[in-house]
Amino acid sequence: MSKRKPKEWHILEFPDTLYIKIKDKFRKKLFNQLYQKFGSKRKTAEYLNIDLRPLLNYERGFSIKNKVKYRQLIPLRLLKKVIEDKIQVDLEKNISAISVRAGLEVSNLKLPLKESPKLYSIIGHMIADGCKSKSHPPYYANSDKILRKKFTKKLLLFGKFRIKE
Repeated sequence: MSKRKPKEWHILEFPDTLYIKIKDKFRKKLFNQLYQKFGSKRKTAEYLNIDLRPLLNYERGFSIKNKVKYRQLIPLRLLKKVIEDKIQVDLEKNISAISVRAGLEVSNLKLPLKESPKLYSIIGHMIADGCKSKSHPPYYANSDKILRKKFTKKLLLFGKFRIKE
């Protein structure tokens, strides 16, 4: 009897509510390819159904408001419109972080995400002691400090991030 190959989840299978930080060199190359494909920056923005200003901010990787520079992550829902399967692996290699809109960044993301007992343990913990809303990052609460530490260690499966306790 042969073993079943573990399921893998690639970035384009993740929820649309995520935001992606792409390494500078790849991001610039990606946007140049999009501008060539659609003929101009304006036409690219129209295809994505966004204004030109946010598109330019995504291309630069930052926005400026009141003379303050803010990181500008790209909504995954927009990337899904333009990333073809054949370059998905290149995209995954060039993701420096992911985040929910108002949440902490996960850096050094390990993609594709692979099915494992550790992953299912994390899911079980979140079902039992966690919560998630549309506008906030997932939250885990447990009064047992040892269990929280074990859970935190398992989360390294995804990458590096700061934990708030």
